[in-house]
Amino acid sequence: MVHQKVKKWYTESVDKNTLVETHRNILLDFAKKYIWWESPQEALRRPYRVLASAMNIGSLEDYQCIRQSFDPELLSDVLKNAEAGWFTKRSWSFWHRVLNLVDINEPVPPPPERVFS
Repeated sequence: MVHQKVKKWYTESVDKNTLVETHRNILLDFAKKYIWWESPQEALRRPYRVLASAMNIGSLEDYQCIRQSFDPELLSDVLKNAEAGWFTKRSWSFWHRVLNLVDINEPVPPPPERVFS
């Protein structure tokens, strides 16, 4: 089987207001489960952060919900715009492979890291 290299890094982020409007209930559920330090409504101001949290530490059911509800392009955009600490190395690698963002024979790029000067 030949694996194609598919890199769909978008130059512009998805409109976050549209994302919240179309997936409000799912994002609210994820916010309640994974963004415990903010109210769900506050967390929805950063929908990529909410979705990244579910992608990072979500259950199998969350994974299934994410794959069924969100376009791969959107999930790729979440990875592209991730901040340091949003993903473990393991989940970062997992999502890059699941979304075919790197060729199977290539290493996954490292996740964002905090830099201290």
